[in-house]
Amino acid sequence: MHRTKREAVVLFGLLAFLFLISSFLVSEEKRLLTPEDVLHLQRISDPQISPRGDQVAFVVNQFGDDKKTDANIWIVSEDGSGLEQLTRDPGVDTSPRWSPDDQVLAFLSRRDNQRNAQIYFYFIKTDKLEKTTDEKSSIRNFKWSPDGQKIAFLMTKPLTEEETERQKKGDDAFTVDEDLRQTHLWMMDVKSRKTRLLTEQNATVWHFNWSPDSRKIAVLASPQPTAEGMEYQSHLSLIDVASGEENILVTKTNAQASPSFSPDGKWIVFMGPVGQFKERGIPKIISTDGGAPIDLLEDYEGNVWDVIWHPRKDEIIAAVAVGTRHHLALISRGEDVRLLFEMNHSIIPYWNSTWTVSAEGDQVAFLSETTTSPPDIWVSKTDGTGKRRLTYFSDELEKIQMGKVEEVVWANPKDGALVSGIVV
Repeated sequence: MHRTKREAVVLFGLLAFLFLISSFLVSEEKRLLTPEDVLHLQRISDPQISPRGDQVAFVVNQFGDDKKTDANIWIVSEDGSGLEQLTRDPGVDTSPRWSPDDQVLAFLSRRDNQRNAQIYFYFIKTDKLEKTTDEKSSIRNFKWSPDGQKIAFLMTKPLTEEETERQKKGDDAFTVDEDLRQTHLWMMDVKSRKTRLLTEQNATVWHFNWSPDSRKIAVLASPQPTAEGMEYQSHLSLIDVASGEENILVTKTNAQASPSFSPDGKWIVFMGPVGQFKERGIPKIISTDGGAPIDLLEDYEGNVWDVIWHPRKDEIIAAVAVGTRHHLALISRGEDVRLLFEMNHSIIPYWNSTWTVSAEGDQVAFLSETTTSPPDIWVSKTDGTGKRRLTYFSDELEKIQMGKVEEVVWANPKDGALVSGIVV
């Protein structure tokens, strides 16, 4: 049943506390978990399936020998073969994103002692690596246009020379809620590598997505570049790529998840709030011509964490939590919810970069963890067939004693609402 964010946080804290206690319950065959074990863990994130669905790129994070975080891009074939580390820079490489033709894997990197993250291209056939941007601020959350000719990205307003000099001298003080820096939407022409500012509005863009014809971009933005702005002030707009003109479609949204266009480009699905404090989100769809949004699943008892429009069908693919288990689901216009298969067992919200679908919408790559091991890369057909694990980065944990896990459900004595939790 659905939980509030506050309940989820409390439950997670309980889980973490009980997990520590459980480490004392050691069998003769296995040993205790040590701080060194935690430091040596390779943490997997951001699975990105290729448009053809035959490969998955992802990020592996771990502590390096210099005790600093090291992150690199890896790749694996959909049958589990060809596991390969693509980048080896002793820094942070993140956010792998496939070009629409499968030929280029773009990613963000701070290599060569750069202060700011820039976009790099890794050419699959030639293993060539190329730096494509040289901006004065860090780039994040970039996406290829469907025609492969442009890349849109988010970048926060850079520091002035005076501010940079002050920070170099150790003066990094700031006044809360004053001199806030907005994060704008920028665009790079892939052929010329030239970049330009696309949104000059006094607002911070949190998430965005391209229209199928590459002519418009849907953005979720808020006047305040703060968590409060994202949660309570965000709006959904359409940006014309050629002119930069903005058309606000709706003013009440949940900016945690990206908007997504229907295959014909006439509709957008986004997450909208239910309740005064937006403690729960539901999918909403709205015409690109405007009008009132259509609510979906207002009375649904599960939690919908993330939604995309099916690339080829008039259906919505969603990450849905029922109790402590996350499923991939299909949602119809008639509000029918069909759970396809279980992806993950967790009480943590399952936002954007934990699953992606192929260009045809028939293959999905996702993170999945168990009660005794951290996330690894899995793939499946979207109908639930062919589900299989591709990576085994946490096999060493099999030597370590873990606590017994039990799922519990209890009722709120005031209204009878059911709450799910995990006891270790």
